[in-house]
Amino acid sequence: MQARLLKAKLMLKNKDYSGTITEVGRVLKVDESDLDALLLRGKAYFYLADHDVALRYSLSSMIIC
Repeated sequence: MQARLLKAKLMLKNKDYSGTITEVGRVLKVDESDLDALLLRGKAYFYLADHDVALRYSLSSMIIC
């Protein structure tokens, strides 16, 4: 899972937001409470200007903490 998260972080840095969402989705299928994955997905949606979904994932990560 760490390799997938690293790949997703690199995709986000390279502005591949859809790819980030896809890769993080694979992580969340295994562990739906992975904080790093939830935050990455929230950031990707934010950069895609889907702020409602971004907020939902960001809040989900805060609730899990």
